[in-house]
Amino acid sequence: MKKKGFVLSTIFCLIISILFPSYSYANMDFGDIYVSGPTIFKGDSIIDENTEIDYHQNVSLAYTYNIPNNISITAGDTMDLRIPENTLIASSFSYDIVADDGTLIMTISGDALSNTATATFGPYYELHKANRQGEILFYARGSTMMENEEWVMNKVGWNSFDNTSAVWNIIINPDSKYITNVILTDILGEMQELNSGFLIQAELGTYDKKTQYFQALEPIDPSKISSTDVGFVIDLGTLNNAVSLTYVSNKLSDKNLPYRNKAILQADGDGDPVVIEAETPGIGGGGSGSGDPGESTSETIDTSSGESSTTEKDSEETTSETIDTSSTESSSEEIATTSDTTTESIEESIASSTNESNTSSQESISSSDSVIVAELEEKSSNKLPKTGYLKSMIALTGYGLIFISIALFLIKKKNQDNNKR
Repeated sequence: MKKKGFVLSTIFCLIISILFPSYSYANMDFGDIYVSGPTIFKGDSIIDENTEIDYHQNVSLAYTYNIPNNISITAGDTMDLRIPENTLIASSFSYDIVADDGTLIMTISGDALSNTATATFGPYYELHKANRQGEILFYARGSTMMENEEWVMNKVGWNSFDNTSAVWNIIINPDSKYITNVILTDILGEMQELNSGFLIQAELGTYDKKTQYFQALEPIDPSKISSTDVGFVIDLGTLNNAVSLTYVSNKLSDKNLPYRNKAILQADGDGDPVVIEAETPGIGGGGSGSGDPGESTSETIDTSSGESSTTEKDSEETTSETIDTSSTESSSEEIATTSDTTTESIEESIASSTNESNTSSQESISSSDSVIVAELEEKSSNKLPKTGYLKSMIALTGYGLIFISIALFLIKKKNQDNNKR
């Protein structure tokens, strides 16, 4: 009896494993076939991808995406966000685009080392399967080191290692010319402050423009440095050396936004004062996404030919809902358009692109699915959505009959054995 019970249990476990197998799907990388762009913005101006952009110039990259209804999206699937050759990701970042109800639409991540960016889908588009579209925006910088051989002052800014401070460096008189009555005035931008020990380097020396190396000779007399309500002033007097100043300002607002600073150099002579405005690289960005609840069409794959055929299903009629979202790291409400000659922040240009549905980029993503599919066919992508296999009702019925037959056989055999006894 124990042997029969063991055999029966083994057969039962075997049947259960056949009827209810564990399924696993590999996440898909859709490349950039559903992504349009990017468009490069410098303030409110659009820059061509063939135009050189200075390494210290902040820009923003704007993308739109539109996913056809016949494409299945699962959390963990990815899209590539192409970075133009004339731009770089200044600092690695990661931020979420979420729906109003808190559901994750996608996570945008950028890697400064590889200069790549990726959108990883959350669960939102598993339930919203129709009219899936949106916008992605994040910061970048130029890729070209531009050098003006005649410059007399240069200023750059970058983020501290922990991103809580902005670090600034100013080089004055790199050719060590003789200059008299030299006064440097530094003015901090908004939402910054200087601590008492803000100046970490203030030295006279020599500067090599080719190697960009400063050789310190002696420190600047601290009595020549005075603080103001908005920055500091250094009375350098007569110069026949180069000057290097490095100092730190504390960030008082969103740490990922660009922070700005202005330096004004005055001296004897006929020329006008030299004015330079610098900014730290912005990190992260924002975006939006929308979709309608409904049933998407399914796509089947012919593995022998490598071509896909689409079986249309009746779409479920639903009320359209549009979801506006924002980044969880860089507030898109703080992102504003600027021109080269104003001090308005670039942050709101990203926000305006994100939140205004009447922009040109938003119009482009509202085109019909037929137009989008036609455009995607031109890209000749060989990437197909994931496919799985499910047991058909016929197979399940067959397995059930096998199970019942085995059970009846064992019961009949047991009755025969009892009768013999």
